[in-house]
Amino acid sequence: IIEGPCDGYFTEKVSQARTERKILQKSIVAIFICVLYGSVGVAIHRLGTYWFAASFMYVLPTFSFMLFALFYEKSLRSEKALYKIICVVMAYVTAFSQEQWVVAIVGYLLCRNMMVKVITKEKKIGTWNLAVVFGTIIGAIPIFTSPAAYARMESNATFAEKSLLERILDNIVQIVKIFFTKDNKLYIHIFLVMAFILAIYVLKEKHGNKYINRLYTIVSILMIILYSIRTDYQGVVYEYNIWIIYIYFVYILFMTYEVCIFLFIEEEYCKLSIYIAAFLSVACLIIVPELPLRVLIPYILLSFGIFGFIIIKAFDSEIKIWIMFSLILFWAKDAFFNVKSIYVGYEKNYLVHQYNDKKIREAAN
Repeated sequence: IIEGPCDGYFTEKVSQARTERKILQKSIVAIFICVLYGSVGVAIHRLGTYWFAASFMYVLPTFSFMLFALFYEKSLRSEKALYKIICVVMAYVTAFSQEQWVVAIVGYLLCRNMMVKVITKEKKIGTWNLAVVFGTIIGAIPIFTSPAAYARMESNATFAEKSLLERILDNIVQIVKIFFTKDNKLYIHIFLVMAFILAIYVLKEKHGNKYINRLYTIVSILMIILYSIRTDYQGVVYEYNIWIIYIYFVYILFMTYEVCIFLFIEEEYCKLSIYIAAFLSVACLIIVPELPLRVLIPYILLSFGIFGFIIIKAFDSEIKIWIMFSLILFWAKDAFFNVKSIYVGYEKNYLVHQYNDKKIREAAN
């Protein structure tokens, strides 16, 4: 109950542009983020969001990571010690949750400080960053040295016997498969449409190289068609051959490049660092032996704010805003059924839990 509104609030804050926007625009972005939450596949929610232990490793850290990112930005513009203390504490809390979030924190720090050096030409990195790194290390030590971490690495004998290159290539295939799984089809549809909207925007605004932007626009259209024709009317994704998987993989890299260029030219360095952190949270999985669906949660949740920002930039007139709102309503229908199925499942489980509780109490007496 607490996690959802908190993560939603900070995601919506990250999605806002630095200039003042109309209330209508902000409201639609907030609604869109709610729809994005509903778009996440039920299987991913079941294995991550609503699994009590997993939610503390994957969902709750989104809140602490967002707090870290927002106060890190404040600390770059202010000398207040409180901001820096909050950064160190949030870095520790986030790193203490799970390995992917450790990579996300480190990725954010490296990217954001690189931006500071590029923009200000500063040769020295603020010494208080060492305190943030220290907090991250202290939080990460129990995660990387726990018996569970070693057990996971040794549990898959076949994986352990492979060379590093074989592990990376095999895991790239598996990551792409679970990302484009039928259990994530609504989010993927939105993901591809947002990539296309970004393509039109950067082409119109002449961001970056025009030839690369034209190529990206064409490829984005083809990707939407490819994903649509490989999905039947019930949303069941057919078995992918290896070439389709590599096409999706290359496209994700292409989109990541375009998003980074877009955010850099827009001078949205905080959002750029967040997106890099999100990408690295998935990229680091290329050497791990287990890839359950919930490993996608950090990337998915952090992408909400970036998608919201793309809407703000691309739909900057009232007519465009209402067009986008119509599209959001179209997605909201399926998102509603996703959320409804979760509610119905909990409703049915409640009766079972009540029955089990009754029998346990009777046996105890």
